[in-house]
Amino acid sequence: MGALWRWDFPPQFIKRFPLFVETGVGFADGIVYARECGWKRLISIEVDPAHAKRAAIKTLNYPAIKIITGDSGEFLRYVDCVGTFFWLDAHCPGHGYGTARDPLFERDPDVRMPLQREMELLRGYAGHCAILIDDLRYYSDAMDWHDGPLPDDQNTLPPEVRNLDFLEPFKERCAVEIFPEDAGYALIVPHGCPRPTILR
Repeated sequence: MGALWRWDFPPQFIKRFPLFVETGVGFADGIVYARECGWKRLISIEVDPAHAKRAAIKTLNYPAIKIITGDSGEFLRYVDCVGTFFWLDAHCPGHGYGTARDPLFERDPDVRMPLQREMELLRGYAGHCAILIDDLRYYSDAMDWHDGPLPDDQNTLPPEVRNLDFLEPFKERCAVEIFPEDAGYALIVPHGCPRPTILR
Protein backbone atom coordinates (compact mmCIF):
# COMPACT_ATOMS: atom_id res chain seq x y z
CA MET A 1 0.00 0.00 0.00
CA GLY A 2 1.28 3.45 -0.86
CA ALA A 3 1.54 6.45 1.44
CA LEU A 4 1.81 10.14 0.65
CA TRP A 5 4.14 10.70 3.61
CA ARG A 6 6.77 8.70 1.72
CA TRP A 7 7.19 11.80 -0.46
CA ASP A 8 8.81 15.20 0.10
CA PHE A 9 7.15 18.09 -1.73
CA PRO A 10 9.28 21.20 -2.18
CA PRO A 11 7.57 24.60 -1.78
CA GLN A 12 8.18 25.36 -5.48
CA PHE A 13 6.16 22.28 -6.45
CA ILE A 14 3.24 23.29 -4.22
CA LYS A 15 3.36 26.83 -5.62
CA ARG A 16 3.24 25.45 -9.18
CA PHE A 17 0.37 23.05 -8.34
CA PRO A 18 -1.61 24.83 -5.59
CA LEU A 19 -4.71 22.60 -5.65
CA PHE A 20 -4.38 19.15 -4.08
CA VAL A 21 -6.91 16.52 -5.17
CA GLU A 22 -6.92 12.90 -4.02
CA THR A 23 -9.14 9.97 -4.93
CA GLY A 24 -9.80 7.62 -2.03
CA VAL A 25 -9.51 9.20 1.42
CA GLY A 26 -8.58 6.13 3.51
CA PHE A 27 -8.10 7.33 7.10
CA ALA A 28 -7.50 10.92 5.83
CA ASP A 29 -3.79 10.59 6.66
CA GLY A 30 -2.78 11.58 3.13
CA ILE A 31 -4.82 14.76 2.93
CA VAL A 32 -3.76 15.83 6.44
CA TYR A 33 -0.12 15.25 5.47
CA ALA A 34 -0.64 17.32 2.29
CA ARG A 35 -1.96 20.17 4.42
CA GLU A 36 1.13 19.90 6.65
CA CYS A 37 3.31 20.10 3.53
CA GLY A 38 1.80 23.48 2.71
CA TRP A 39 -1.22 22.98 0.44
CA LYS A 40 -3.99 25.44 1.27
CA ARG A 41 -6.72 24.07 -1.05
CA LEU A 42 -7.37 20.35 -0.65
CA ILE A 43 -10.13 18.05 -1.93
CA SER A 44 -10.63 14.34 -1.34
CA ILE A 45 -13.14 12.35 -3.38
CA GLU A 46 -14.39 9.17 -1.72
CA VAL A 47 -17.05 6.85 -3.12
CA ASP A 48 -17.67 5.01 0.17
CA PRO A 49 -19.98 7.13 2.39
CA ALA A 50 -18.69 5.57 5.62
CA HIS A 51 -15.08 6.43 4.78
CA ALA A 52 -16.05 9.93 3.67
CA LYS A 53 -17.97 10.58 6.89
CA ARG A 54 -15.11 9.34 9.05
CA ALA A 55 -12.63 11.53 7.16
CA ALA A 56 -14.92 14.57 7.36
CA ILE A 57 -15.08 14.19 11.14
CA LYS A 58 -11.30 13.77 11.40
CA THR A 59 -10.64 16.91 9.33
CA LEU A 60 -13.43 19.04 10.82
CA ASN A 61 -10.96 21.55 12.23
CA TYR A 62 -9.19 22.02 8.88
CA PRO A 63 -11.40 24.37 6.82
CA ALA A 64 -9.02 24.12 3.84
CA ILE A 65 -9.89 20.42 3.46
CA LYS A 66 -13.06 19.36 1.65
CA ILE A 67 -14.21 15.72 1.71
CA ILE A 68 -16.65 14.90 -1.10
CA THR A 69 -18.68 11.71 -1.35
CA GLY A 70 -18.94 10.61 -4.95
CA ASP A 71 -17.57 8.82 -7.97
CA SER A 72 -14.08 10.13 -8.75
CA GLY A 73 -14.48 9.48 -12.47
CA GLU A 74 -17.52 11.74 -12.55
CA PHE A 75 -16.22 14.38 -10.17
CA LEU A 76 -12.93 14.86 -12.02
CA ARG A 77 -14.91 16.13 -15.01
CA TYR A 78 -15.67 19.26 -12.97
CA VAL A 79 -12.25 19.89 -11.39
CA ASP A 80 -10.09 22.69 -12.77
CA CYS A 81 -7.19 20.39 -13.60
CA VAL A 82 -4.75 23.14 -14.63
CA GLY A 83 -2.32 23.71 -11.77
CA THR A 84 -3.60 20.71 -9.81
CA PHE A 85 -1.66 17.91 -8.14
CA PHE A 86 -3.55 14.60 -8.18
CA TRP A 87 -2.86 11.80 -5.69
CA LEU A 88 -4.64 8.81 -7.24
CA ASP A 89 -5.46 5.54 -5.53
CA ALA A 90 -5.10 2.67 -7.98
CA HIS A 91 -7.47 0.12 -6.50
CA CYS A 92 -10.85 -0.76 -5.01
CA PRO A 93 -12.15 2.00 -2.72
CA GLY A 94 -11.51 1.30 0.93
CA HIS A 95 -9.34 -1.75 0.33
CA GLY A 96 -6.98 -2.13 3.28
CA TYR A 97 -9.00 0.15 5.57
CA GLY A 98 -11.15 -2.32 7.43
CA THR A 99 -14.59 -1.72 5.92
CA ALA A 100 -13.68 -2.11 2.28
CA ARG A 101 -15.97 -3.19 -0.47
CA ASP A 102 -14.74 -6.63 -1.45
CA PRO A 103 -12.88 -6.06 -4.75
CA LEU A 104 -13.93 -9.48 -5.97
CA PHE A 105 -17.63 -8.68 -5.59
CA GLU A 106 -17.85 -5.01 -6.64
CA ARG A 107 -19.62 -5.37 -9.97
CA ASP A 108 -18.94 -1.94 -11.43
CA PRO A 109 -15.41 -2.06 -12.90
CA ASP A 110 -15.14 1.74 -12.80
CA VAL A 111 -15.69 1.62 -9.04
CA ARG A 112 -13.63 -1.51 -8.43
CA MET A 113 -10.59 -0.23 -10.34
CA PRO A 114 -11.10 3.47 -11.15
CA LEU A 115 -7.58 4.44 -12.19
CA GLN A 116 -7.76 3.86 -15.94
CA ARG A 117 -10.92 5.93 -16.27
CA GLU A 118 -9.40 8.71 -14.15
CA MET A 119 -6.27 8.76 -16.30
CA GLU A 120 -8.35 8.88 -19.47
CA LEU A 121 -10.02 12.03 -18.12
CA LEU A 122 -6.70 13.62 -17.13
CA ARG A 123 -4.77 12.89 -20.32
CA GLY A 124 -6.16 16.04 -21.93
CA TYR A 125 -4.38 18.06 -19.23
CA ALA A 126 -0.96 16.45 -19.72
CA GLY A 127 1.62 19.19 -19.22
CA HIS A 128 -0.72 21.25 -17.03
CA CYS A 129 -1.12 19.07 -13.93
CA ALA A 130 1.01 16.68 -11.87
CA ILE A 131 -0.02 13.17 -10.84
CA LEU A 132 1.20 10.64 -8.29
CA ILE A 133 -0.29 7.14 -8.39
CA ASP A 134 0.17 4.45 -5.76
CA ASP A 135 -0.22 0.65 -5.79
CA LEU A 136 0.88 0.11 -9.40
CA ARG A 137 1.21 -3.62 -8.78
CA TYR A 138 -2.55 -3.86 -9.32
CA TYR A 139 -1.82 -3.08 -12.97
CA SER A 140 1.53 -4.73 -13.64
CA ASP A 141 3.94 -7.44 -12.50
CA ALA A 142 6.69 -5.99 -14.69
CA MET A 143 8.74 -4.63 -11.77
CA ASP A 144 10.08 -6.03 -8.54
CA TRP A 145 7.68 -4.17 -6.27
CA HIS A 146 9.03 -3.94 -2.73
CA ASP A 147 5.73 -5.16 -1.24
CA GLY A 148 5.90 -8.21 -3.50
CA PRO A 149 3.64 -9.26 -6.38
CA LEU A 150 -0.09 -8.69 -6.22
CA PRO A 151 -1.84 -11.52 -4.32
CA ASP A 152 -4.00 -13.63 -6.62
CA ASP A 153 -7.16 -12.92 -4.64
CA GLN A 154 -6.78 -9.18 -5.31
CA ASN A 155 -6.26 -9.45 -9.05
CA THR A 156 -9.62 -8.57 -10.57
CA LEU A 157 -8.47 -7.16 -13.92
CA PRO A 158 -8.59 -9.23 -17.11
CA PRO A 159 -5.10 -9.76 -18.61
CA GLU A 160 -5.78 -7.58 -21.66
CA VAL A 161 -6.22 -4.44 -19.52
CA ARG A 162 -3.72 -5.23 -16.76
CA ASN A 163 -0.88 -3.00 -17.94
CA LEU A 164 0.58 0.48 -17.58
CA ASP A 165 -0.46 1.73 -21.02
CA PHE A 166 -2.44 4.56 -19.42
CA LEU A 167 0.92 6.29 -18.74
CA GLU A 168 1.86 6.53 -22.41
CA PRO A 169 -0.25 9.58 -23.41
CA PHE A 170 1.57 11.68 -20.79
CA LYS A 171 5.12 11.01 -21.95
CA GLU A 172 5.30 13.68 -24.65
CA ARG A 173 4.68 16.59 -22.28
CA CYS A 174 5.72 15.08 -18.95
CA ALA A 175 8.47 13.16 -17.26
CA VAL A 176 6.98 9.81 -16.20
CA GLU A 177 8.85 7.82 -13.55
CA ILE A 178 7.99 4.50 -11.94
CA PHE A 179 9.22 3.70 -8.44
CA PRO A 180 9.25 0.13 -6.99
CA GLU A 181 8.92 1.24 -3.37
CA ASP A 182 5.96 -0.16 -1.43
CA ALA A 183 3.43 -1.47 -3.99
CA GLY A 184 4.73 0.82 -6.73
CA TYR A 185 4.31 4.49 -7.62
CA ALA A 186 4.12 6.46 -10.85
CA LEU A 187 5.07 10.14 -10.82
CA ILE A 188 3.98 12.33 -13.74
CA VAL A 189 5.26 15.92 -13.79
CA PRO A 190 5.39 18.37 -16.71
CA HIS A 191 8.83 18.86 -18.18
CA GLY A 192 10.76 21.67 -16.52
CA CYS A 193 8.67 21.73 -13.32
CA PRO A 194 9.92 21.15 -9.78
CA ARG A 195 9.51 17.55 -8.64
CA PRO A 196 8.79 15.78 -5.37
CA THR A 197 11.23 13.13 -4.18
CA ILE A 198 10.55 9.81 -2.53
CA LEU A 199 11.91 9.38 1.00
CA ARG A 200 13.91 6.19 1.15
